[in-house]
Amino acid sequence: MSKRILVRFVPPQAVKVPSGKNTTRDRTWKVEKLISFLQEGLELAASEPYPGVEIEGVEARASEIRFDGWKPEKPGEMREQIGQMIGSVMEGLEAEEYLND
Repeated sequence: MSKRILVRFVPPQAVKVPSGKNTTRDRTWKVEKLISFLQEGLELAASEPYPGVEIEGVEARASEIRFDGWKPEKPGEMREQIGQMIGSVMEGLEAEEYLND
């Protein structure tokens, strides 16, 4: 059985953008593209410390890091490391590319 990490990702809130003197409009996120960016970045970041582990990102209402089909020796520590990786990956995000017009 393959080792898989499931990252349940909650997309950020819509961004309010001024559209007039006293008005704003919401720009929503391209969620599938955002999750794809996160998944690709995590696969690169996790390839060295966790070889042979598949990472999958999915949209969710609550964020969570799950180990699907296996249990690491120190799951809490591993979740923390993956959480830090998520932060590092998301720092490289160019928001304009991932927002709807």
